[in-house]
Amino acid sequence: MARKPRADEAISLCVGDCFAPLQFQLELRFFCLSAACHVCYNGSQRIIVSSQAVFSEVEHTADWAIRVRGATLPELFANAATGMYSLVADRSFMPTVERQIEVRGIDAEALLVNWLNELVYHTEMYGDVFCEFHLESFEPTWLRATAKAGRGVELKKQIKAVTFHNLQIVSTGEGYEVTIVFDV
Repeated sequence: MARKPRADEAISLCVGDCFAPLQFQLELRFFCLSAACHVCYNGSQRIIVSSQAVFSEVEHTADWAIRVRGATLPELFANAATGMYSLVADRSFMPTVERQIEVRGIDAEALLVNWLNELVYHTEMYGDVFCEFHLESFEPTWLRATAKAGRGVELKKQIKAVTFHNLQIVSTGEGYEVTIVFDV
C-alpha cells in the first residue's frame, strides 16, 4: 500500500510507459491508492490518471459512472477501458494474456458500449483483467484491438454491463468526452 505523500512532496505517477510529475497539496488531500499510482483520491472523489486524459468517477445513485476524455476517438476508447478496469481492480500486475478483440456498432456510442461489454465478457468468462489496450484499426462503427490482461487478479467489484444510460460522445475543444454508466 502506498503511503500518503507530504504536502510539499512531488512524486511521479507511473502510467503505462509514461511518467507524469504531480505536486500533492495537503488542502486537496490527494493520496495514492496503490503502488502503481493509477488511482488517486482528491478528498472523496476518485481520479484515475492516464498519459493524456483524466478519468473521474461521477456520483450515481445505484451504479458506477466515470467521465472519460481523449484527444481522439481511439484514445477515448482506450481511456474508457483503462478507467473501467481502474474501478474494479488494482492494475499494478504484469499482463500474462493477450487477446485480439474486434467489435462493431451502429455508431460511435454503440461501438463504445460493445467494446467495453466485450472486455467485461472476457473478464466474466475467462477471468481476464485488462490493463493495456492498443487499438490497431478504428472507424466510428468498427474497431480491432489487442488487449493485454492478467488472470487471478482480485476484483473489488464486478461490472455486470456497460449501459447506454445518457451516453453521448461529445466533441470538445481538446478532443472528446463521454460519461459512462456501469451496471454493478
